[in-house]
Amino acid sequence: MVWSLKKILKLKDIVISLFDIQLGNGRGILFWYDPWFENLHIVLKAEFGGVRIRRDFLNSSVRDIRDGDYNTLLRGILEGVRILSFMQTIHFNDNIDSWVWKVERDVKFNSNLAWESIRERGNDVGWTHVVWSSNIIPRQQFVLWLLFRKRLSTRDRLKRFMDIPDSKCLLCGDNEETMDHLFSGCPFTLELWRRIIKAMELAFFPSDWIDIKEMAILKVKVYHIWMERNSRVFTRVRGGVDDVWNNIKFDCNSLVRTWRRISKNEQN
Repeated sequence: MVWSLKKILKLKDIVISLFDIQLGNGRGILFWYDPWFENLHIVLKAEFGGVRIRRDFLNSSVRDIRDGDYNTLLRGILEGVRILSFMQTIHFNDNIDSWVWKVERDVKFNSNLAWESIRERGNDVGWTHVVWSSNIIPRQQFVLWLLFRKRLSTRDRLKRFMDIPDSKCLLCGDNEETMDHLFSGCPFTLELWRRIIKAMELAFFPSDWIDIKEMAILKVKVYHIWMERNSRVFTRVRGGVDDVWNNIKFDCNSLVRTWRRISKNEQN
């Protein structure tokens, strides 16, 4: 119950951050509880933490405070004096106070602007444009996302958390299954890279996984290698290089056909 209340209160603060308060007559906005001053609730300011506020004072509007005799309390606190000084610059009118969206475009609520204003931001990473490109099949984006975050459940990673009888690569059966081996050193994978190089007429293709990750052509190919590996784990079905290669070509063909701005000659 406590956890739910905290989540609700946090959501309330997030929603409030999407609005601006426009003062009209100053009688519809609460002085203490609405974020009309610097987008903050005055009652939550640290300077007022130990101050006892009269009950009839708590529900005062912004207009009540400026025009009434309630501001004696504020004059005894440095932050209160600053707030009162700001209030002298407010020009009230006959309009009612209102809350307006900060996230409007063409006088309409814009969900993209709302998301950008409330989402938590982390550090930028170099592979973002590769993984979250619009020209990639969604189910493959998730595998790539795990891959670049080094969270794929390869056998070398699994054995850190549990006992497994065998940590050898499922595709070649020789070396330990690591991400570096699976996507760059495994003979099975190397044959796929060879076919990709030939099909795309590439003059150069890196041999180390750390360099391969920088190649945008990974968008589809890594997924199929991982799917073949998982097929051998969970269904005991073993496909050959030809099978995986045909799957790659099929997905590439389907994907390119969705690129409407590319002419048919360029697609071929």
